[in-house]
Amino acid sequence: LDGVEVVGALVGGEEAGMLGMRALLRGESFDPETTLVLSLDTLGCGKPIILRAEHALLRHGYAERDLALVADDVERWSIGGWTDALQAKFAGLRALSLLSIGPEGVFTHYHVPDDVPEHVEFACVEACVEVAADICAAWAREQGGGSAR
Repeated sequence: LDGVEVVGALVGGEEAGMLGMRALLRGESFDPETTLVLSLDTLGCGKPIILRAEHALLRHGYAERDLALVADDVERWSIGGWTDALQAKFAGLRALSLLSIGPEGVFTHYHVPDDVPEHVEFACVEACVEVAADICAAWAREQGGGSAR
């Protein structure tokens, strides 16, 4: 994408309270006007979904402005948990969280002994990458081709 800077971050500590993402956000300076955080989480089963909200006790919704970057045919879900994108939202950045969901609305093979590479559905990963690319393209158009992270 012309004029778009992509920064990849593979952060850890999610299960211990989003420690990796919190450390990244404390240690780096991101401009809220030119930054979109797109979290890719729990990919590899079923179909791509985008989160409209996340919650443990309190519900935290994603901004309609950001959700508008996502194609209408991608289902919007709310989950009882947190992803790294929510930490970016709390830090004042625009953010979205892209996941995949398996049959009957469950994350298959998630944090169980058979959560192994052989169970990754690569067609699902490819579909999620396509959704992510479409979101990035929509972001670049919104930014007028300007620099974005």
